Amino acid sequence: MAGNRRVGRWLTHLAREWTLASWRPMAPAPARPEPHKWNDAQLTAAWIGHATVLINFFGIKILTDPVLFPRIGIQLPGLTIGPKRLVAPALQVHELPAIDLVLLSHAHFDHLDLRTLCCFDNKTRLITARATGDLLRRTRFREIVELDWG
Repeated sequence: MAGNRRVGRWLTHLAREWTLASWRPMAPAPARPEPHKWNDAQLTAAWIGHATVLINFFGIKILTDPVLFPRIGIQLPGLTIGPKRLVAPALQVHELPAIDLVLLSHAHFDHLDLRTLCCFDNKTRLITARATGDLLRRTRFREIVELDWG
C-alpha cells in the first residue's frame, strides 16, 4: 500500500534526523555581512540563512522570515523538537541592526519562528499573510498587518 510506504519513508527520515544527523555540526555561513557599514542612501541586501534576508531599503531595515536559532519546531522547556539547521546564520539576533519591519512570507514553521520573533522590539512592524496574525499573539509586536494573497 502506497500510504504505508509513505509513512515508512517518513519514519525512516525522522529517525535519521534525530540520530546521527542531529549531532552533526552546522556548517558556517558562507559570508558574514556588515550591516553597520551599509550606506542608507543605497539598497543593500544580505542572505542571513534559509529564507532570512536582511534588507536595507534606503535606511529602512527589513528582515524576511527570521529564523536564527539552531533548531525550529515545538518549544519545550530546555528543548526544541524539530529539524536542525544545516548552515549557521550569518548574523545572530544581537548582531542585527535595529529592525524596522519584519516580513513573513507564510506560516510554515521554518519561516515563522516564534522563538526568533520574540527577540524583536515591540516597535518593530510585522507584515504577514492573511489569517496568520493569531499565531503571533505571544510575540511583542504591537503592529501586525495581515495582507491578502496575490
